[in-house]
Amino acid sequence: MTQRTPPSSTAAAPIRVEMDPATYIVGDRIVGGSPLSVYRVTPRGRERIAAALGRACMPTPLVARLLDAGVCHPVAHDRDTAAISLDDRVTVVVPTFGPPMHRPQVPHGVRCLVVDDHSTPAVEHADIRRSDRGGPGAARNTGLASVSTDIVAFVDADVVTTVDPDWLARCIAYIDAGADVVAPRVRDNVGAPHRSRSGPLDMGHLPGPVGPGRRVPYVPTAVLVCRTSALRAVDGCDEDLTTGEDVDLIWRLVNAGYRVRYAPEIVVGHDAQRGMGQRLRREMAYGMSAGPLAARHPGRLHPVVASPWSVAALAVIVAPMRQWCRPIAGIAIVVAAARRLASGTGLTLGDTTPIVMHATMSTARAVLRAIRMLWWPLLIPGIRRRGIRRVLLMALLSAGSGERLARDIAHGIGVWRSSIGARRSDPVVPRIGRRHPGTNQGAYAAGP
Repeated sequence: MTQRTPPSSTAAAPIRVEMDPATYIVGDRIVGGSPLSVYRVTPRGRERIAAALGRACMPTPLVARLLDAGVCHPVAHDRDTAAISLDDRVTVVVPTFGPPMHRPQVPHGVRCLVVDDHSTPAVEHADIRRSDRGGPGAARNTGLASVSTDIVAFVDADVVTTVDPDWLARCIAYIDAGADVVAPRVRDNVGAPHRSRSGPLDMGHLPGPVGPGRRVPYVPTAVLVCRTSALRAVDGCDEDLTTGEDVDLIWRLVNAGYRVRYAPEIVVGHDAQRGMGQRLRREMAYGMSAGPLAARHPGRLHPVVASPWSVAALAVIVAPMRQWCRPIAGIAIVVAAARRLASGTGLTLGDTTPIVMHATMSTARAVLRAIRMLWWPLLIPGIRRRGIRRVLLMALLSAGSGERLARDIAHGIGVWRSSIGARRSDPVVPRIGRRHPGTNQGAYAAGP
């Protein structure tokens, strides 16, 4: 892979910022970001942050650092999209195998390249036809080779862009604000509740920077608006991957120093007209990407990454002890962890206790999903124990629906098959210890 110098960390234009919903300020400390961190800010630093929150201005190094950390986010959604020139800046690439289900809605004058991945029969009116079938990554690379504009937008052939007619201009507004890659929210059901995920490509309703160890660990390439130079600097998509190529591409971009941002206020639709059997096969195929991804990105695909404190607090649920001892032991562990965190950050015990509780609950959700997806066969031999039955029941109920449970099990089957075939244990083994920036806390492949 060719290594090149990533662009400057300073945005190209004045921007206004807004605090992340999960960020809060305690005295001279800011608690927030992804992963969650504590920052000490001087009075002058607080003035600079307040200035950036109030009006559009060039970001200072402090504000740029907080943007990269996910403590705050650039405000691009209130920009006048009519003032953004597109026709000479961006090319839209549509990879397709077979006739495209949809064509992206783009402003007049924007070049749109349809790349036929050697379909039989050939796709009519395709701009480029490959000589052999290489998969979605190869088709995107073929289109990228014909792009001469500064920005390229990949749009899959089953994506509906009519949900937000200004989707392209709004994505480019984020690039003008300093991002190198922008992904909108991709929903199977655009009418679903805002906070609920709709489909395996939906990364949720919260914005932020993207990368391993962050709240949004990756974004799908179903719709991806990028600086052309950034994609070429990392040699585009890995054509050896038929699934998981989007995760691999995003992580290589992040490794090279490029900024990837998720903008969920920009919504596109995904035409998921598939039966249950097809959805489960797709989920299993997503899981099959775990082994190849683990080989390319060691240490980043653990299903659970947790601190020893969180593990100890959760172990109380299944530990052999009297019922009345469980809440006492759990409280004692949380208080001890909060005291240790307070001593290292300068926060009070009242400030750190909610942080520890939040981390423990996040770990609990990750463990429950890993159980219903991966570890349930390992717990079956101990089903006679009340604690094991309690945990299995909680894992099943946390799925929320029978379809979600079936999808998770299908995904897990794919992960086990892939991990065994690739002889990689990362995707099925938890990591207990201090979290580091190169470790993913979320799911290893696609799926909410």
